[in-house]
Amino acid sequence: MKNNNQKITVPQSFNDDFKSRCETMPNGCISYLGAHTVRIPSGVATDARFVSPRRAAYLIDKKQMPTREIKLVCHTPTCVNPEHFIEGRLRNTDLTVIDSKLIKKIKSEKSSQREIAKKYKLSRNTVAKLLRRENSLI
Repeated sequence: MKNNNQKITVPQSFNDDFKSRCETMPNGCISYLGAHTVRIPSGVATDARFVSPRRAAYLIDKKQMPTREIKLVCHTPTCVNPEHFIEGRLRNTDLTVIDSKLIKKIKSEKSSQREIAKKYKLSRNTVAKLLRRENSLI
């Protein structure tokens, strides 16, 4: 099994082909319009040959395979926007890994916690914890 922390070289042709099957939506989501699985090209150092579009987008963005399940803050099933990814679970009791860009966005908001929660489809309690940086968020 490959080391998941190791950076993976992703061919530009794979990146271009993947992005050609995506469409940016007005709500900020990037919707994947291709098949339900994406074939990883030979030569890419990973054990997986076919992955979900979300995992492929993660690979392209982070240059490594995710070590946990990828959830979305937007809850849009076809979204492959890396800014909407959460690796692991998003619960008030399990906020261990959340995208740092999202945290910065939330902290820069001048709105109330209730409005921020509605905008990012989070609970108000989760927003409060993010703003206080509880549960060792990254």
